Amino acid sequence: MRKQPSERIREELAQANDRFDRAVARARQGEDSAISVALDGDLGQVVLDARGRLIDVRLDADQLGFTSGRSLGTAVVRAVAKGEQQARQLREGRTP
Repeated sequence: MRKQPSERIREELAQANDRFDRAVARARQGEDSAISVALDGDLGQVVLDARGRLIDVRLDADQLGFTSGRSLGTAVVRAVAKGEQQARQLREGRTP
């Protein structure tokens, strides 16, 4: 027996609502997560939230004498990019 269009629409709407509820639950779970990424050369680390926003930059003062400002900037930018990618994977439900 063929389903009426209205029944099919109701079923599809229910499935869409279920997918939405699961996505919201995943997002709420990840909101409390912090992602730490080490800087190259043991210069420190950056910390991002689950949305990929930079929360903190922690530098190792003992190592700063061995690097230039340009190298430090490059290391921070690379670590932030890596953290953003990990945050995206976390939001999508994949393991970073």
